[in-house]
Amino acid sequence: MDEEKQYSPSPESAQFQEHQHGNESNLTRICFIIRLNLVHTFLVFVNVLYWNHLLGPVFTSTVSVIHG
Repeated sequence: MDEEKQYSPSPESAQFQEHQHGNESNLTRICFIIRLNLVHTFLVFVNVLYWNHLLGPVFTSTVSVIHG
């Protein structure tokens, strides 16, 4: 019986562990959202670079004739 008491967690420590687990879950969720936003921003940036490269510089053929 004494051994069972030794290994069973007290109600206070069980509550503390549950509360701590809840914080870890929230922190994990927040980190995931931040990573998702960073990846999205990076992909938008790469997409803009790709389209700029694909379109290339735009040359307009303006011919100015100077009469003198």
